[in-house]
Amino acid sequence: MNNDVISNVISKYNISHEGANCKDGRITVTDYPLINSIINDIPDIFKFSKKSCISSYHGKHIMESYYKCYVSNGCFIAAMMYYEPEFELAGPNVVFKMTFK
Repeated sequence: MNNDVISNVISKYNISHEGANCKDGRITVTDYPLINSIINDIPDIFKFSKKSCISSYHGKHIMESYYKCYVSNGCFIAAMMYYEPEFELAGPNVVFKMTFK
């Protein structure tokens, strides 16, 4: 996945490249290689579902366990938005209609 694809996702969903983790309702993302890794690994870990929901905060912790490193909420949200899932905003988090495999 190239940075142009990720940049398009970030701009489509009003995700910021600068500032605090959540500033003015815009989520900060700076780690493109990590977003790319998450995009590639999402199908192995999650499946989209009409009945189950997972918050981005919970999802980021799952990815942290998977990668054994810090994953920001913004990186997880940006990666998930690549798949154009059903979602709802919940403060600084996003609730995705998905479940674990």
